[in-house]
Amino acid sequence: MTPNELRQKAVSEAATTQPTMTPEDLRLEALAQMVQGVRSVLSGQTERYQSTAVSAADVIAFLESEGGEDLNEHDSNGWQWDAWFFVRCQGTEYVVGAKGYYGGVYIEQREPW
Repeated sequence: MTPNELRQKAVSEAATTQPTMTPEDLRLEALAQMVQGVRSVLSGQTERYQSTAVSAADVIAFLESEGGEDLNEHDSNGWQWDAWFFVRCQGTEYVVGAKGYYGGVYIEQREPW
């Protein structure tokens, strides 16, 4: 078999043996992973959670559902579409960073000025 034939066979076998996830399934999985990652930051188990599968709005909405308060502070650098949002949750301030040009979001504890 040629390399191209082997590749086609592998793709064909994968398509018939692995269940496919719908976009909704993928979204729900990404949100479930985000909840777990953000809770890990809130509990102090990890310093930072980051993802390219959810938005800053998703993270902030989850923090608000956990009793977090949007501090109505934000900053951006403009040209790369990067932005930082500040939220207080469980008595601690966090920064939710969004990378608009390359995509992605992260959350970590806010460093004092």
